[in-house]
Amino acid sequence: MANLQNSSLVLMSDMPPGTEPAWIHKHVIYGEAEEIEMARDGFYVHLPTPADAQDFARRYDGSSHGGKSHVYKKHISVKVIPMTEAPEAADVQLRLTDFLRTEAAMPHTKTVHISGLPENNAKRAVMAMCDEVFDCWNISDDPALGAVTKDLNPGYPHIEMDNSTYYPEALVRFTSKEAAAAVVSQHNGGYWNNSTTYAEFVDDAELDTIIQAKKESGGKTAKLFIGAVKPNASKETIRALFAPHQPTDIIMQPGKRFALVFMHQDAAAKFLSDFPPHKGKWHDGWNYRVKRAEDKSSARKKSTPALPDSSFQTTPASGPLSNDGKDVAYGAFKNSTSGSDTGYVGPLSNNTYSASPSWASPDVRTSAVNGVLVPQVSTSEVRISNLAPHANEEHVRKFFAACNVSTHNIVLSKDDHEALVSIGKDDVEAALLMTNKKFLRRFVTVVKA
Repeated sequence: MANLQNSSLVLMSDMPPGTEPAWIHKHVIYGEAEEIEMARDGFYVHLPTPADAQDFARRYDGSSHGGKSHVYKKHISVKVIPMTEAPEAADVQLRLTDFLRTEAAMPHTKTVHISGLPENNAKRAVMAMCDEVFDCWNISDDPALGAVTKDLNPGYPHIEMDNSTYYPEALVRFTSKEAAAAVVSQHNGGYWNNSTTYAEFVDDAELDTIIQAKKESGGKTAKLFIGAVKPNASKETIRALFAPHQPTDIIMQPGKRFALVFMHQDAAAKFLSDFPPHKGKWHDGWNYRVKRAEDKSSARKKSTPALPDSSFQTTPASGPLSNDGKDVAYGAFKNSTSGSDTGYVGPLSNNTYSASPSWASPDVRTSAVNGVLVPQVSTSEVRISNLAPHANEEHVRKFFAACNVSTHNIVLSKDDHEALVSIGKDDVEAALLMTNKKFLRRFVTVVKA
């Protein structure tokens, strides 16, 4: 007991998963400790005096920590221990003082390096982290910050993802140093998706170099598709498959047996020339067949036949006559040379006619506006619910666009916190996969067909 009365060392255990000294310092004990050492059995907190240690243990033992960025809350254990039980230097994994030293030495720039991101949907996590910061800014109190908010929210700054490491990292370019400082203040030593996050200023030249290299190489990225992935394969397995080439991003949805891989064009072309899709590449006891993923918009363009020549003209639905003097069926589409009916023309507003000519595929329709045919895509509706109270149509549109899903119409119901979104029929499956149970303005979405 005497040793405890003279001890200023406290052991914290049963902390939420993924916590590290930086987060404990900034968001749990608010700078009370002189040092926090992270070891396998917990966090060793060094307080200024034994009295401080006793008071610290009394206040924090059994307290609950957790919130919207935690999967669940934890009741932590805090107790004073003898100074002799402090961990050996070799057993310490992280120290608070190292974090504070690095933080103090950071430059003040417009570019921020963010780490501690989730393995899946890392870029979306970066966007949500930025939203969390700028949604809290009071525009009326600070006009300068209001201008920055307008630039960044609901749009996003330049984000360069690095997926070469086990956990993704990001370089983010903001429109001002003030905006960058706001993100660093909240997320350097923050907590997101069960992980301590670090947001550190870096020299602007670091991102400028990457952007310039992309411009010189054309800035194009190839998207590759692997249709049959080995069961239980990880992103590391897929990354090793492409060695020595380095994918810029890998998307693998839980429970799905396919993967999307993004690489620079030159690297993708070299890989496919060495391992064409019909042969594949053996790796980890599995033959992976890799091919280029066809862009949805390109696929639609290829499946849409050429438009008719200038001999076609729209026929008003006012009872025109065919060559034999008989009335053309209501809403017909007439060939001015042969007089034949080649499709449907119906009365729409602004002299627009909906046509389904014989050369169009069943899922493709066209409209004729002032005599010009424009392809249209058959659509379906999905319902997205559990929206944030302040979410608007633009937020929903950008959310779907970030998932590579084009929206044709959005009907928002703020009272019910949901929206009906009209998308292409071919995009429904991808939309349900990519948008359900994801963060939109800090709320987890529910998307159903």
